[in-house]
Amino acid sequence: DAALGGMLYFDRVVLEMAQGLTSPPVERYETRARPESNPDGEVLIWELPVIGERYYAGADTADGLGEELALLPQKGGSDRNACAIYKASDNSQVCAIYGRQEEHSFARVLDRWGRSYNNALLCVERNRRSVLSNLRGLAYPNLYFTDKVVDQHVLLASNPVRQMEYGFNTDSKTRPTLLGDFREALSMRVMRPRDTAFFDEAENFVAGEKPQARSGTHDDRVFAHALANQARKMVRLEYRGRTTPRMLAGRMSM
Repeated sequence: DAALGGMLYFDRVVLEMAQGLTSPPVERYETRARPESNPDGEVLIWELPVIGERYYAGADTADGLGEELALLPQKGGSDRNACAIYKASDNSQVCAIYGRQEEHSFARVLDRWGRSYNNALLCVERNRRSVLSNLRGLAYPNLYFTDKVVDQHVLLASNPVRQMEYGFNTDSKTRPTLLGDFREALSMRVMRPRDTAFFDEAENFVAGEKPQARSGTHDDRVFAHALANQARKMVRLEYRGRTTPRMLAGRMSM
């Protein structure tokens, strides 16, 4: 592995075992900025939505410059948008979204398919905030968020003023936890990706001070699945019957 450009971040044996769950998608759709436009992305479906099922998803966002899908190089080139949607009951991937949609277009695609999958809990990277802003403008009903204390100068420390922050901020502090949690979920066979393209990226994702894709490859799908894992942890709390900040926020808005 070192000769290929660094030690792999994910255990090769774990990846090989997980690849046994991959299968061709049962449906494929193209995304377009406008009906007359050339395709700028694709949607792959392994399972259609089931009434009463809970779903969660992670979305990694690109720089917002739209490009036609047919013109994207197989290796290298610009960052791409990626989303992975999972079924909560068995943590298996049911849908993948990929491409170079413009930010507002990607937000519409996420809104459409997230709603289709029973308003899936959607964890979006917030480093580039335009997609999140567009999703909020579309009134997407189930966005992942964290809350933080914004006023600690209060009389009762047990009841501080808190601020909701939609999405997940990926930086030097959160990146190790984001990726480490996902690597553990794969090793424990908790997460069940079905997209062969994800494994292509994972097999070229190298460890180091900043784990990332090997030169000339991409890691957008890796981060989409890692973000989905963060959403999974929140959904898991709901399955256990515990009240989460998101549930409280929903009650406050009723």
